[in-house]
Amino acid sequence: MPGLRTFFKENQIEPDFHLDPFFHIGVGARMERIKIMLQAGYAFHFFSRPSEAVSVARQVNGRYGALLAGYDLANSRNRRFYVNGGVGGLGYEYSVYQRTNQRVPLQDLLKNPHQGSIPSLTLHRPFWEVSVEYSQREKRKQSTESVLRFGYRQGFDRQAWSSDAFQITDAPLDRLSQFFFQATYYFSSNYSKTNRK
Repeated sequence: MPGLRTFFKENQIEPDFHLDPFFHIGVGARMERIKIMLQAGYAFHFFSRPSEAVSVARQVNGRYGALLAGYDLANSRNRRFYVNGGVGGLGYEYSVYQRTNQRVPLQDLLKNPHQGSIPSLTLHRPFWEVSVEYSQREKRKQSTESVLRFGYRQGFDRQAWSSDAFQITDAPLDRLSQFFFQATYYFSSNYSKTNRK
């Protein structure tokens, strides 16, 4: 998100840690070599970069949902190799504030807006993505397998950041662009064609 990063830099605002961890959950189905997946993710930040900066930006929300299709290009006795593609939606929200040692009653914060603060900067955009996937092959009727996935997603177009608190007229523009890596375990229930009814 170069537009937002440039805005932070020009205004001496220190952003959150650049890596963006997500918790993912999804469901899917495979028939022969084709599979369909519905996946969702929610960002979590269990750490913040130590900082002495006065003005900081903190990510307060990050989430996405995607519908993906994959094709099994190659498989062996133990492994499968997929190419995936799909579409989805991704949203982020940041809060910008200035650190201060001033002691302020909570009720006064509701009456006097704090200079240098932006309570809400949001961006929600549709995206497309492609990825390659290396997974264990299912061998039992019920089993657990590991998956490694590396990919790229990009927004369909550029959009200005907005706010839930204000009507912003000169917000930075961004077209979401991300490389991502996922390490996943999945639980499968499998059946053969001869047993299908």
